[in-house]
Amino acid sequence: MSKPKVLIIIDSLRIGGPGKGLFQFINNAPKEKFDFQLCNFKYKAPKSQEFIERASEEQVELQLFTQNYLFDPSPIFQVYQLIKSGHFNIIQTHSTKAHLIAWLVTRHLTTRWIAVAHGYTNENWKVQAYNRLDKWLLKQADYAVAVSPVLQKMLLDSRGSNKPTALILNAVDEKEIPGHLGGKEIRKHCQVSNESILIGVFGRLSPEKGQENLLVAFSRLLNQQVASLVFVGDGQDLTKLKALAKTLKISDRVYFQGHQKYMRDYYEAIDLLVLPSLSEGLPNVILEAMALGKPVLSTDVGAVSEVISNTENGWIVPAGDIEALSRVLDKILLTPDILNLMGYKAKDSLFPKFSARERAKKLVNIYERLLS
Repeated sequence: MSKPKVLIIIDSLRIGGPGKGLFQFINNAPKEKFDFQLCNFKYKAPKSQEFIERASEEQVELQLFTQNYLFDPSPIFQVYQLIKSGHFNIIQTHSTKAHLIAWLVTRHLTTRWIAVAHGYTNENWKVQAYNRLDKWLLKQADYAVAVSPVLQKMLLDSRGSNKPTALILNAVDEKEIPGHLGGKEIRKHCQVSNESILIGVFGRLSPEKGQENLLVAFSRLLNQQVASLVFVGDGQDLTKLKALAKTLKISDRVYFQGHQKYMRDYYEAIDLLVLPSLSEGLPNVILEAMALGKPVLSTDVGAVSEVISNTENGWIVPAGDIEALSRVLDKILLTPDILNLMGYKAKDSLFPKFSARERAKKLVNIYERLLS
């Protein structure tokens, strides 16, 4: 008897949280039970080849659907033909375009559809329009999966109790975080001494990430001279954040490193990760930092409180509260010895709840329910 086949589609050639989660899942999913095909989209002038390179490095078979122009409908037919010829039992989608194609093709096929909700940003009217479409499409799926309790509530409210919805939190496998030079080289590159506290701020540079609040909080620290900030990531707010650091007269202790592939080097380099976000699901950077023994100070957003218990294995402050952020940072900098202890507690608290294998089991359970 042949194994059930699962077609997984994402629309992102840059490795973000959803992309990391997919490779992690493929590496931990039971190949003896299911066959998996990972898919993405091929554009004429792609901004990144990172996803394709990662698939090649990990020897994961990747199918690319060709899109020649903005509203090219041909990927719909490519997906339809692949499902029919490959006899796929399940289609699993991540991103609005993937959801839309799944909705269109599954109306004419018996293939079951799982849609995963990863969260939303609201930086402009175009993104907001995509968000509205995405939320409508999530209502249509046979099964919807949320990565945070907030998203789960949104799905339950919109889908009702008759359509199954599950919460599957993100997970981490520290062996999958790539490194190259090591943390010492990063500190040397940033000209940060071993005695200085290096604070990491990792992720997309955009309004919902609250990075402006962190810069203001950092500028108010009483013990500011013993610490530096390193931002890893790119995005629309880069110029604004650099200008703000200059205005606040802290630019000599703030380093912007852009998007980086070898994130283990940066985790090893820092003493503390700060996530000042105003909105999140469950950020992978928190899980990765904790898995590598680095303590985290985060705002209380998304599913962060599912991972961090305030002052037990990290620190949590209210989202948008600059005074609280500055106050807790000051307290940490005045007693830096606590960082190693909190890093140990952070790592110890993660597993097995947030292990990649446990997350894969939960998703496979959904496959089995859909096919039973």
